[in-house]
Amino acid sequence: MKMFDFFSTKSISFGYGALGKLGGIAKELRCKKALLVTDKFLVGNGAVSMVEKPLLEANIGVAIYDGATPSPTQSNAEECYDFLIKEECDFVIGLGGGSPMDVAKAAALLVNNPKPVSQYVGVELVPNPAIPIVAIPTTAGTGSESSNASILKNEVTHIKGGIMSHQICPTYAIVDPELTLTLPPRLTASTGLDALTHAIEGYVAKKASPITELYQAEAIRLIAQNLRIAVSNGQDRRARYNMSLAALLAGIGMATASCGAVHALAYPMEGKYRVAHGDANAALLAAVMKFNIVGNIDKFAEIAVFMGENVNGLSKREAAFKAADAVATLCKDINVPSLSQIGVMEEDLKDFADSALPLKRLMDNNPRTVTKADAMRLYKECF
Repeated sequence: MKMFDFFSTKSISFGYGALGKLGGIAKELRCKKALLVTDKFLVGNGAVSMVEKPLLEANIGVAIYDGATPSPTQSNAEECYDFLIKEECDFVIGLGGGSPMDVAKAAALLVNNPKPVSQYVGVELVPNPAIPIVAIPTTAGTGSESSNASILKNEVTHIKGGIMSHQICPTYAIVDPELTLTLPPRLTASTGLDALTHAIEGYVAKKASPITELYQAEAIRLIAQNLRIAVSNGQDRRARYNMSLAALLAGIGMATASCGAVHALAYPMEGKYRVAHGDANAALLAAVMKFNIVGNIDKFAEIAVFMGENVNGLSKREAAFKAADAVATLCKDINVPSLSQIGVMEEDLKDFADSALPLKRLMDNNPRTVTKADAMRLYKECF
């Protein structure tokens, strides 16, 4: 019976063909020139051309910044902002996975808020609203199209930090599963498990509410039913549709409920190594779930049902552990690498634990308190 708040992206267009609405959205925003933030891969595979087409047909100018990098840095975002000013753009489109969308959000906020971007890392530290942001995902993973977060790496500490602010929540999200059809199996698996991590961590988070639980529960169901298919047959349009919907729903829930220890433990690894965010989360998820079960047995038992497990005749505790087992099986089925297979070195684990524990925004939201000894044990179990 707790009091809670909830918010999301202003408007969402979802489904095959949704991209065609982009020109009309730009006109509705009364904008004249877009900064399209993306990466070089999406320029090469034709996704950028697909996005440009409705804009040009609507007589909207387009400048392309293709310098968004995996695990983008704060200087990456500031470079993008400088390009935005040079090109005199009046709205920003983030096209890609979480990295381009996060860079787009940070660049958009700097138009009305001075540099450096590092001063806005934290919760609700952005004083003035960003210019309009349109987020268009090409993966079914981060849910950044519907969240208030921009996650950027600090070049000095090598630790990821989140700008969490209502001021950078996208004005519009356009989710067209057509853009995910060419996503390779390895990236489909990694990004899909990122979405599952958002859904599960959000469902059991201390900040969860009856509204966020609805989104996260459906996201878990959809991922359990569709991720294996999407990895095995990327051209399955229904599986791609359902995975795009799952990532969107998980992102909506995450924007309010946030995440927990999985993300906190993953960030130091991503800071030091070129580890995909989804792979880092997935390598930790089942172990952290088992650790967290005693903090909320009822909810983990419910997750087992969402994952499609048969819990008839089981106690709630037994059912709860079925949830973690189901996630471990899913990760095995789609060949998720362990920490050692990712390239993490065992001698780094102590430093990672030291870096993860101070991430209070995430650790304080976890259903069970994590000590340094706990963090070390979880890392070694996943290693």
